[in-house]
Amino acid sequence: TFLRNMGTISYINVNFRADTLRKFAMQIYCEKMISDALDHIDGPPQSIEEFAYDFLLNKFGLQTITETHLRSLVQSIRSHSVLPRISLFGRLIGIPSEYGNIPEDLVHESNSFFINLLTHIHAKTEGPLPSEMYEGRSSISFSVAKDTVNRAFPNSAHRRKLLNAAVSKILPQGADAVDLDTVMGYIMKGWDEEVMANEQQLKDYFVEGDEDGDGVLNIKEFTATIAKVAPHVPKNSHRGLFREALRMSDSPNRITPNAFSKVLRAHGLYAMEPVEPHPAAGTFRLAFDDFDFLNQSWKEVKEKVRLVVEEIQGESTVGKAGQDLNRQMEGFEELLEARSNSEAAWQLYRRILVTYSCHLSRIESSYREMHVADMRRNRMTNRADTFVGETKMSNMSRLVYSPSRNDNSGR
Repeated sequence: TFLRNMGTISYINVNFRADTLRKFAMQIYCEKMISDALDHIDGPPQSIEEFAYDFLLNKFGLQTITETHLRSLVQSIRSHSVLPRISLFGRLIGIPSEYGNIPEDLVHESNSFFINLLTHIHAKTEGPLPSEMYEGRSSISFSVAKDTVNRAFPNSAHRRKLLNAAVSKILPQGADAVDLDTVMGYIMKGWDEEVMANEQQLKDYFVEGDEDGDGVLNIKEFTATIAKVAPHVPKNSHRGLFREALRMSDSPNRITPNAFSKVLRAHGLYAMEPVEPHPAAGTFRLAFDDFDFLNQSWKEVKEKVRLVVEEIQGESTVGKAGQDLNRQMEGFEELLEARSNSEAAWQLYRRILVTYSCHLSRIESSYREMHVADMRRNRMTNRADTFVGETKMSNMSRLVYSPSRNDNSGR
């Protein structure tokens, strides 16, 4: 049985449900708010993608198990990408979606914009609503939605008007609450459109500044363009910006359009208006219990662990380890059923996964050695058979083709 399952036993593919993904996304957002409040002291915050990876690595404890679950998350997000929160979460962790791809140098800016806006919403709702823990969804009042739109685009009256009109259309008749995910989806689409508009404006400035039309900017063209785009920048800073843009360019002494845009954004000379986090951002917590996530993971992992247990129980040297692993599995399933102590459940799950991984590696290594030995034996057998066959053929050839002693034909 073990040999028959060797090809798939270490491959974990968890099909996460939509409600689990919605709750997981909000859990990541809430934990990141707290982390960002601390990171402001030590340096720039992580991206949501990096944070989600570290969050799961801290839960599972093993890089290989973490990465197999991340692959499962990506597949599940793609399967449920029609849902606003799941699609937006996928976009924020780098999965292409209807919200589009975030340029690499804008990932942190986009993440901070989203998370910081969410801190202001939670400040007005006194933290994430309990429905987030049970259903992975929540609604906000129209006044909170409107305030969030205005905060997101303080310098664009046109954008505020468009988004407030869009939010008004989704407001149910006679109600004062709108879906949080729909509002945030509208806002992030608006952010993307503003970024694209800025990018086009920078391209227009670049073309206008490229006096000789060769597709790049020399030092003279660059400084003249900077003076026009950002007149408040001191002239003695122009050469420093030029050198920095050169490092981003493919050309050794001229600036490419992409490098021109990047250096301006990097110095906030042509960037989106940032949203500062709410002062109480580090206090917004919700008691997510993780049991849906654990149950769906265990449903996929359980059979693989059981096969390893069956394999090692027959070995005299590690048979007791199989019994111990069985007891751990029983204890873990009791915790899953009780749903009362997620920290203890994660701790025991990590022990099970570490034990499973260690024994699986040992068993696979043993089978590989056996396979190599079998191949060597087969090659030796084939060589011996070939040698015997060649010897027989040689003897037969002598009998058939060698002249007989009584053969006088050679005389």
